[in-house]
Amino acid sequence: MNVGIVGGGFAGFATAVALAQRGHDVRCYEAVADPSPIGAGILLQPTGAAVLDELGLLERVRDRSAAVHTLRCMSGTKEVFALGYEECGLAHGLGVHRGVLFQVLFEALEPNGVTLETGCEITRVNGGAVYDARGVRRGQHDVVVVADGARSALRASLFPSARDDAYPFGALWFVTEDRAERYAGVLHQEVRGSETMIGFLPTGLGPLNAGPTNAGPTNAGPTNPVPTNRVPKKKDPTNDSATRKGPRNGSLTSNGPMNGAPTNAATVNAGRRNGGATSHGSTGGHPIGEIPLVSFFYSVAGKDVDALRARGLQAFYDDVLAVAPMAGAVLERLPSLDALIFGGYRDVVLKVPYRDRTVVIGDAAHAMSPQLGQGTNLALLDALALARWLTNEPNLALAFAGYARERRANQRFYQFASRWLTPFFQSHHAFLGGVRDTLFPLACTVPYLRRRMVRVLGGGERGILRPAMKKPAGDSWASADRQSATPETRNEG
Repeated sequence: MNVGIVGGGFAGFATAVALAQRGHDVRCYEAVADPSPIGAGILLQPTGAAVLDELGLLERVRDRSAAVHTLRCMSGTKEVFALGYEECGLAHGLGVHRGVLFQVLFEALEPNGVTLETGCEITRVNGGAVYDARGVRRGQHDVVVVADGARSALRASLFPSARDDAYPFGALWFVTEDRAERYAGVLHQEVRGSETMIGFLPTGLGPLNAGPTNAGPTNAGPTNPVPTNRVPKKKDPTNDSATRKGPRNGSLTSNGPMNGAPTNAATVNAGRRNGGATSHGSTGGHPIGEIPLVSFFYSVAGKDVDALRARGLQAFYDDVLAVAPMAGAVLERLPSLDALIFGGYRDVVLKVPYRDRTVVIGDAAHAMSPQLGQGTNLALLDALALARWLTNEPNLALAFAGYARERRANQRFYQFASRWLTPFFQSHHAFLGGVRDTLFPLACTVPYLRRRMVRVLGGGERGILRPAMKKPAGDSWASADRQSATPETRNEG
């Protein structure tokens, strides 16, 4: 099958790799001439890690990630919750720099035979044909996958009735070194009421770079947040965008650096493993490229960002330290407020994510608040599920319907839970902070509720009364009721 994918983010690249590994002819279109990730650390949940494992990419990500065993939230001296993955037998989460996941997926394209066109903005899709901003048809495909993010213009044109609301709150992010590993092992949050939330996410080692590893655009030193040694660009004589393609050579192994990885940086196995993630001593002395990082985030309403910056750096220091004294080690490396990157959130609901030959996945189909840390994981699950249905179901309409049916419960559960939880942590409804500080600690004392809270973190929940997703042996990641609905076993007229 000939598949065109619009968007060079996690959803698009993961889908491209999954489809190519199953023998499909895949071409990705990315509007940015030199694509790179924006943001800081993300929390990769067990579900997302399982998808990467199936694609043969987990080891490279895990070797540059930090193990996150516990999620803790404090309100002053009161513990709101402290939940550990291992309480329910789940694998721990992975704190990972966006640049690492981007680099691993990016470098998996060429060895798997995926063609990547950069500097090519697709603005219209019609019957499998994709057109750029100049109205030039760039390709004709059996299937077009729209994976161009939460602010997808294609979604708006193809599905104008889709829900797309901006959350009033977002977060300011900053990534820096954590040589002493003060923030290791725990995603820690400090809250006051519902308007103030400060967090610290262990972020691993960052991407492999040609020179000294830095934390990205928020670090005080030279910046280089994405890999500088990339797959060589090849000029396509038929257009003015950069085109990359490599021979299809089967699934990509994960035993060492991929083709195209920098060779003048420390190897990914330089650190010692601790539960699957790289661990380092607390005395410093790390080799270049092997310095642990931490992502700092500060909740703020989008309309208040300019006023916060106008107050100046010292006022920001004072505000943060009054709530989270442990932030001192981060703040001393913050050179200016310009180093803080603001990220907003959107709430996107697309009830039927497909029409004709086009299907929408990832944030383009179901963007949500990151309160539960599930956006990247849901996108990876989308990618693998779609690749399976397109491979195993020859009827395109049935493949799209089967994909949507398989993913619907998991997507909707996390959208609902995220939408419901967010006001308790990020809103102007002050009373909700008190409700949270009262009810959450009580819920954590009830064994059933505590187990469900932990399982929600894992990313596999599908609803209060539905069984959670499972990972049986072989090529399957699904709940028990999906087993009888897969294209391999389903018998529809």
